[in-house]
Amino acid sequence: MKICNYLIVLYSLTLFSCGPKTIFEKKTDLDSFWTYQKTLSFSFDITDTIPAHDILLDVEHSKDFFYQNIYTKVTTVFPDQKKVDHIISLNLTTQNNRWVGDCSAQKCKAELVLSENIYFNQTGNYTIALEQYGRKDTLAGIESMSLKVIQHREK
Repeated sequence: MKICNYLIVLYSLTLFSCGPKTIFEKKTDLDSFWTYQKTLSFSFDITDTIPAHDILLDVEHSKDFFYQNIYTKVTTVFPDQKKVDHIISLNLTTQNNRWVGDCSAQKCKAELVLSENIYFNQTGNYTIALEQYGRKDTLAGIESMSLKVIQHREK
């Protein structure tokens, strides 16, 4: 019986130690509306500049969301307070107009890559802010967004 328990513990440790290391993860609920006034801000600390990282964004939206993408202004604030702005399109559909990610009866969740295989060249606190940058003040159907920073996962 002891050997069996030992194998179960060993298997559990192996199972949970696999995969990329998560540096940061935070979810922000939007209650089905993302407006110009609602800036999503995510702050995290980087203590090691050697490993490469991926920055992922999980977008949860209703299946009735009207648009194929969301134009977003992304502002990154570095530990030395330098700011960099980018306007990006968060594509929620494929070229065949199918939702990206997993969809249930009412909601879809898409994992989108914001940056892949990047290096943070400074230790300290980083902030990534997301602003809705579409043509309309309010986007109905956006449920939540989660930002994740993980050590780069090899393909």
